[in-house]
Amino acid sequence: MWNYRLYLLHGQSKYIDVLERILYNGFLSGVSLEGDKFFYPNPLESKGGYQRKPWFDCACCPTNVVRFLPSIPGYIYAIKKNDLYVNLFIGSTVSFKMKEFEAELKQETNYPWDGKIKLTVHSREEQNFRLFVRIPGWAMNQVVPSDLYIFSDNKSIKPVSIKVNNKKVNYDTREGYAIIDRVWRNNDEVVIDIPMEVRRVAANEKVEADRGYEAYQRGPVVYCLEAVDNYGNALNAVVTDKNKIGYSFMPELLKGVGVLQFMGQQVWKDEKSLTEEVKITKLMAIPYYAWAHRGDGSMTVWIPGEKTILKK
Repeated sequence: MWNYRLYLLHGQSKYIDVLERILYNGFLSGVSLEGDKFFYPNPLESKGGYQRKPWFDCACCPTNVVRFLPSIPGYIYAIKKNDLYVNLFIGSTVSFKMKEFEAELKQETNYPWDGKIKLTVHSREEQNFRLFVRIPGWAMNQVVPSDLYIFSDNKSIKPVSIKVNNKKVNYDTREGYAIIDRVWRNNDEVVIDIPMEVRRVAANEKVEADRGYEAYQRGPVVYCLEAVDNYGNALNAVVTDKNKIGYSFMPELLKGVGVLQFMGQQVWKDEKSLTEEVKITKLMAIPYYAWAHRGDGSMTVWIPGEKTILKK
């Protein structure tokens, strides 16, 4: 809510970047998939025991969820004079009025699992206005609009493609938005293709607890390891092949989620002999927002890069 107001004041996409990151991760993890149970905290690591609860004696957070969810449609679009802004990529239809004409924009997408967005203009008459489409910071190699996190995999990013009526267009950008200025006709289509690759994220070196650890992100979605998917323990795992990360969508899992799979190792300790056994294993990560729905086992967002720094 704070970042949305800053966006209205300054018109810079970085504030919507923060809003989107919270929407799909920090906020969304606080409410159950059924919408009837809530977290107060949203820890990035758990040894187990966390469960969402139906209510709290001091229930400020659940009531904020109730307030925020119905307000989401108001964050998707914005208008300033003769400019229409597309801020969030959510299937929707909006009717808008500029000066002396009215029109409609329909948005179709499977975001955040897919980076393709189709916009269709519906207007009775030809109209000239500028369409501002947000290019997410993560698609421009920026995790957040600060130096708190960086992408640590050094991948070269692919440009965002925009087509109007199936013809690729060159676009100018301003304050994080691609600008399409043209005379729009009924049923004109804009297709935006935002490449989505799995990225590794590292924290600023000043964050001592995260040194040597990495998190994983695809599009706006942050991932975590959960015990139920990783042989009963999420805190003893190391990713060994960081360059081969598989992605697949599982429609039957957690009401439909994209998951990551990679090769790694798990360190198992024998409590009696205090010896360690390292096993090669295949690890699976789920979106952070969907954790703690299949038991109260361990979970972590930050994964060590080497076995020697395991400290769990």
